Amino acid sequence: MRWGVRMNNLTALFSEGMKIANQIKLDGLATASPGSGVHLLFGSVPSTQSLNIKFGRAFEAFFEKAVRLGDNNFVVMPAGVWSEINKDLDLIFRDDVRKIIYYRELKLNINLDTEKIVSTYEKVKYITRYLEQKYPNYKIDSAVLTWGTFDLEDLTAQSKLKKAKEYNVDVEDPNTFFQIVGLPMSKNAYETYFRDLGNLFKGEN
Repeated sequence: MRWGVRMNNLTALFSEGMKIANQIKLDGLATASPGSGVHLLFGSVPSTQSLNIKFGRAFEAFFEKAVRLGDNNFVVMPAGVWSEINKDLDLIFRDDVRKIIYYRELKLNINLDTEKIVSTYEKVKYITRYLEQKYPNYKIDSAVLTWGTFDLEDLTAQSKLKKAKEYNVDVEDPNTFFQIVGLPMSKNAYETYFRDLGNLFKGEN
């Protein structure tokens, strides 16, 4: 794929993300409430928890779009709840040539309490085993995609990565993800883009 086409695809991805962010803003976010430290210091700003939850759910579509726009031959598989196992799959796609199925559990904030992060890792292991049984002719490439930081080396929650190793679950950063799907992305472009989205909620745009 020509570089110009790749850049156009990146522009299309960023445009998709902006639409998602605008919809989140339109729907409204919970704000910090009186009695909290955040409200005392900053007033009625968007609740961090509300941002993490709403962005985390809505931006699953952003990463699926990245798969569709990337320089690859991947087939995007249905996400959402798979009734046969009653589990919600965030992102799943396959390579029918190399016989690989990629399953990603998306986490905007991996710095969860121990109980929640363990539950996430157990979910990934369960779904991985199911996919291995359902698609015996495919290699299952599963991971937690923690997209709140572009490189894992910048992640402060290193203890959560150690816990992942204990459960034999891979943790992937956006840097690696965009390489896999064949869409050029730099750390600067990624972080600048999301800072711009953040400005929407500061009333700067």
